[in-house]
Amino acid sequence: PEAASWTATLDGCSRVQLGTHCRVRSVSANTTFSGETGGVAAARCYTSTLGVGGRSVQQVARCYETRCTGDGAGAARALEVRVAGAYYECPRSGGDFNPDAAKFGGVISCPPAADVCCSSACD
Repeated sequence: PEAASWTATLDGCSRVQLGTHCRVRSVSANTTFSGETGGVAAARCYTSTLGVGGRSVQQVARCYETRCTGDGAGAARALEVRVAGAYYECPRSGGDFNPDAAKFGGVISCPPAADVCCSSACD
C-alpha cells in the first residue's frame, strides 16, 4: 500500500505538470531518452533531470513504474523505480539519485521509502 502523504503530492503528474497522469498516460516519445514507464497502475510521478547517454536535462515531471520491496519486519522496506526496463533502489531516506551513472546523466528525486512503502496498512 501507499502512504497518503506521498500519494497526495506525487500520485499523478497532474499535480506537477497539468494535463498528465502517470497511471493512464502513455509514455512514448520520451521513453528512450528518459527511461520512463507510463500507462501502468504502478507508475508514479517523480521530478527528474534524468537522460540517457550521460546527459541530464531540465527538471520535469516524469513517470516511472514503482514497487516496494522487503517485508518491513526482517527486511526493511525499500522503494524501487523502473528506469529503461530495470529496477533501481531509491535512497531509503529519500532524495536525489542517479540509478546508473554509466548509462544516465541527471537524477530522479525520490520520497522517503517509509512514506511510500508501509509495513502495515497505510492511513
